Amino acid sequence: MNEQLDPLTSWIVDRAADAIESPRRDLPKVRIPARLSRSAWLLSERLGRRAGGAGPYTAGVRLLQQGRWKAASIAFADAVEAFEREVGHDHMWTAHALARQGWCYLALGRADEAVSRCEDALQVVLRLKPDDKQQVDYFKAVVGAAHKNAFGS
Repeated sequence: MNEQLDPLTSWIVDRAADAIESPRRDLPKVRIPARLSRSAWLLSERLGRRAGGAGPYTAGVRLLQQGRWKAASIAFADAVEAFEREVGHDHMWTAHALARQGWCYLALGRADEAVSRCEDALQVVLRLKPDDKQQVDYFKAVVGAAHKNAFGS
């Protein structure tokens, strides 16, 4: 999942993040014919299923690197949803997406949600790999840091 984004995908991710961070609500609404609207929805659904969770996860990582917390949190939420559809909630991919979503929430001042996501990620790891000391210690450290940053304890 540590793949580089090609220039077009990178541009698309940046434009999507711009729209999330600074929505232009003053633009007039344009009526789209029902058939075209349905086709666009089906296309986006099909492409989304094809990309699975790896697409939004990769976009989220890139947005994190740029410090674009709000857009990254949405990308990771999409990744969590897609991973849950693909491999289920109890999977390491889902755990990593939950933890990163938690860090985004922490940076956005949403402490309760941040800690909840990080704790959920830890519980997934404890169910899947209780004997993997490296993974368990990493996720425990994530939860501890989230608590410390959120509540100062």
